[in-house]
Amino acid sequence: MYVRIIEIQQGAGAWMSFQATDELECSDITFEGPVSVDLKLTNAETRILVQGTASAEVLVDCARCDDEYSLPLTVEIEEAFVHEKSPEADVDGIDAYEVLTYKEDRIGLDEMLRQNFLAAVPMQPVCREGKCKGMCDQCGANLNHESCNCKEEEIDPRWAALGEIQKRTHKPSLN
Repeated sequence: MYVRIIEIQQGAGAWMSFQATDELECSDITFEGPVSVDLKLTNAETRILVQGTASAEVLVDCARCDDEYSLPLTVEIEEAFVHEKSPEADVDGIDAYEVLTYKEDRIGLDEMLRQNFLAAVPMQPVCREGKCKGMCDQCGANLNHESCNCKEEEIDPRWAALGEIQKRTHKPSLN
């Protein structure tokens, strides 16, 4: 996804709006459908400031049951792009991933969007918060789709006191 910025390159303070809906392909995140952006681009002399929102449905694996599901995300964007020939863009190694650059009169938004969506995905996404039953810790059956016939093991007597506390506080068991 690209934005032509020729109209704001004339002077500091110039700005423009950009709205688009387009497909975005990344190697480390899968989008289900298009990504929508609503952005304001501002010429801030040595950089182009990009602010706004982006929305998409991202495919993720549930941390409890391992089912893939679609997670709707909306991310707030506030990033700065420097010209590729700027001294700020002359970095090597891992630092090169922290600097967003543009060429001549157009900005490529794909890497910025990828980074922002990756940061927004929860560390342990859950498909149905509070309702996902997870997987059996003994046989690996997905308890949302099937029941298992595993025998409950006796609780180690050293942990029995914790089980009693759990019963008194009315919290559901992890088993």
